[in-house]
Amino acid sequence: MVTLALTAFGAVVTPSCGPPFKPASLIDGVRVLTIEADPPYALPGETITLKMRYSDGRVDIDDRQPLQITWIGGCFNPPGDQYFACFEQLNTLLQGVSAGDVAPGEFLLQGPAFDTFTVTLPEDIVTSRGEPAFGPKAGTGFVFFTVCAGTLRAVDDAGDTVAGSFPFGCFDATGKRLGAESYVPGYTVVYAYEDGRTNAQPEVNGLLFSGEPIEEMSLGAAAACDVSEEERDKSGCAAIDEFVECETYDIDVDVPRDVGEADPDATSIDGEPLGEVVWVNYYAEAGSFEEDIRLINDASKGYQSDHSTVWVPPAEKGRYAIWAVVHDSRGGATTLQRFVDVQ
Repeated sequence: MVTLALTAFGAVVTPSCGPPFKPASLIDGVRVLTIEADPPYALPGETITLKMRYSDGRVDIDDRQPLQITWIGGCFNPPGDQYFACFEQLNTLLQGVSAGDVAPGEFLLQGPAFDTFTVTLPEDIVTSRGEPAFGPKAGTGFVFFTVCAGTLRAVDDAGDTVAGSFPFGCFDATGKRLGAESYVPGYTVVYAYEDGRTNAQPEVNGLLFSGEPIEEMSLGAAAACDVSEEERDKSGCAAIDEFVECETYDIDVDVPRDVGEADPDATSIDGEPLGEVVWVNYYAEAGSFEEDIRLINDASKGYQSDHSTVWVPPAEKGRYAIWAVVHDSRGGATTLQRFVDVQ
């Protein structure tokens, strides 16, 4: 299972003393952290449950509109397994809804609390495919989603690449088109293999805060850091190092040593089997991480015992969410959310 946002990414290189960009780990807008698929790999005819893990980090918004979550499924084995090859299928489905030929619930759900969606793979999702040039024979299913802090509308943007653009936009009450802070479009891919292979979600036992577990119904406690966000955002050479000036807290995920399964398609140059790569992404509503991505399981070296990070709380007191999303290289994902009181 793969989850992607439908946005363009580019590499930017700046001098070491230039102004820093906000880190990807800071949740200060509408954000989809991941889509968890149960199961990550399915059998033909099997139903997969998709769970959206998202957050609304918008602040300082006078007219804060509720989020509308939309799921659009029903695209299987598109040409070249390209997501944009689904757009024609999706338009056909939408026309079927307008004509009353297709019930919206069969492929589309929309509402403020629809964080879960189910999709059933066709019985012929694998057998209808030709033989691959290499690798195992598999069928693919694409499910699209949007999270919109306003109203979702069809748009006719051609785009400037072969992929074109996603045919929906998000608009506020005045008709203004909203940007990335209020709108996340994306898609997830589910797989069925001819050999019936499976993949379990990464097992995660809990989240550790300064070495102590934070249970789901409990809170961590931390001291506010006097270094303000403005001071942290100053140009690199003049910036105050909050990791030196303030009290820091270790954040870690508790996972078993065998969290990485064997990867049936991966072998070393000596022909030895390799395991899944497993890593964790850390996110927070505020504060700073020393590192927001840590390796948990290496394909050849196995389990990595040191996968913690260091967090510095924000200057403003309050209750803040921290997330750990553990991924494996075959589409599995497990998300933990905990809260810390900054005093």
